[in-house]
Amino acid sequence: MRHNFFDEVELLPHVRQVFGDHCQLVGVEPLKGGARKQVYVLQLAPTDQRCILYIWHDVNHYFADRDELDVTQSDDQAPRLFEVNTRFFQTLGIHVPQLYAFGVLAAGHHFALVEHLGVQNFTTFAEAATPERQAQVLQQIDTLLHRLNQCQRSYPGTLLDSTSPWDMPCHEHTLRRALLELDVVARTHARIAEHAPVIRQRLQSMAAQLEPRTAYRMIHGELGPEHILIPAGTTAPSFIDLDGAHYFDVEAEHALLTVRFGDDLYTQFLTRADLELDPARMAFYRLALYVSFVYAGSQFLASGYPDREWAEGLFDYNLKQVMAAIQIPFS
Repeated sequence: MRHNFFDEVELLPHVRQVFGDHCQLVGVEPLKGGARKQVYVLQLAPTDQRCILYIWHDVNHYFADRDELDVTQSDDQAPRLFEVNTRFFQTLGIHVPQLYAFGVLAAGHHFALVEHLGVQNFTTFAEAATPERQAQVLQQIDTLLHRLNQCQRSYPGTLLDSTSPWDMPCHEHTLRRALLELDVVARTHARIAEHAPVIRQRLQSMAAQLEPRTAYRMIHGELGPEHILIPAGTTAPSFIDLDGAHYFDVEAEHALLTVRFGDDLYTQFLTRADLELDPARMAFYRLALYVSFVYAGSQFLASGYPDREWAEGLFDYNLKQVMAAIQIPFS
């Protein structure tokens, strides 16, 4: 059967190289993917096993405006980075789904067959877990994250970069991206347009306080609750969606953690004194994140994203945070 981006007949030999010559592909379930990566659960017989299929395809390119800035997640690099980052995380003792196979289909799309760990991410787990079990998992997440953040080198960028991909410090690159996103949203949203000069000035003044660095730490880059899986019956977290991991200002990672996990859980379980996080950098990256999420929500809504209610919530909540940062009432 032909699906949107692959043919089961073409894929089956790759599946059989992993699971044996008698393996049959009996079911395909699409999962929520990203703008440039589609995700499926493959049901196999006769062993009743499952695995995850990733296919990289630029089908829903919601963020084309910032193409030239997203070098850590470009079409050419993302599949290769998924492979090398998986190996790197494994060398650090960070549990990630096992990579079974990796290649290119006839249509030119890169694919990966990956271990299926279930569908329970941290959010789903936390809804049913006791406070004690939740604390156990958060402590383990902290341990794994610290192993990653402890990795340092003298220039930012991905594991494939031999020099920095930018001719500016990390915070200036983030400022450039945030200002671009702000300008894009202001074209179609009157309220953003009205307050864009104040938002722009606030971002620029916060960035101007920051000094360039000479050492950069490895970050996941998108480590929210949905990118941490907790296999059923365990408290052993696994990190997923590794394409965007790279060396950067570590405050960018931790600002995201405060937003995605909430300040209380972050302060109790995920902050680390030995990382010597710069409060001014944390504040700058947090505001830049809110601007980025407003931009993402706007692009999702403009592009007919299937879950419109979620996209509206993303836009409204983060617009409220941006307005609070510039001390403008939101209603």
